[in-house]
Amino acid sequence: MEKFFTMKYYFDPSPGPDFKYWIVMFVFAGALILFASIVKAYRNKTEDKILKKMIKSYPSRLFWFGFSAALLTLARLENISLFSMRFLWIVYFAILIYVVVRSVKTFYREYPRKVRQSLSHQGKNKYLPTQKKKKKKK
Repeated sequence: MEKFFTMKYYFDPSPGPDFKYWIVMFVFAGALILFASIVKAYRNKTEDKILKKMIKSYPSRLFWFGFSAALLTLARLENISLFSMRFLWIVYFAILIYVVVRSVKTFYREYPRKVRQSLSHQGKNKYLPTQKKKKKKK
């Protein structure tokens, strides 16, 4: 337990080949990539233009987080020096949590506001001038 509180434990460039959680990490990376494809398919299928615009960047973010997790796991399995440091996992999960929390917070704050704004704008559209339709010549 004392080794968890030492800097050498987190910054060791070659932590060793005994990585027991590699299957869990590959499943996690695969789940992120799969979730990215599901979000992309949902985005292509939905008719809500506001929702489409708001979740436009989510699939690429999820894919790159999944790819990065797979790459870090592979580096740890192959014991590649410097890329298999435990500190990189701490940085990875800190950035992942920050991006997810910020995205969810922004979505729940902005989506209802944009829907209300769109609905109020639709009511005003019927009073705005439009171009007259041109008559076809016979």
